[in-house]
Amino acid sequence: HRHRTRSAIYVRINDLSTHLADDDLAALVPVKPDGIMLPKSNSGQDVQQLSAKLRVHEAESGLPDGAIKILPIITETAA
Repeated sequence: HRHRTRSAIYVRINDLSTHLADDDLAALVPVKPDGIMLPKSNSGQDVQQLSAKLRVHEAESGLPDGAIKILPIITETAA
């Protein structure tokens, strides 16, 4: 009998500047995705900001800190 491994589920949220990211996190964290994809990430500060927001939502959902990973999506602009 083989055990099937499931694929990791990462969900893209709205970028932090839209203020929709909080609504996205409130809806997504309770369903426990493996990770959150952060679009338009320009620096480590964006990741830290999302991490702080995610920490609150994880605690409210009874999840340990860091249970949901962050995958920043770095966009390159033309020079």
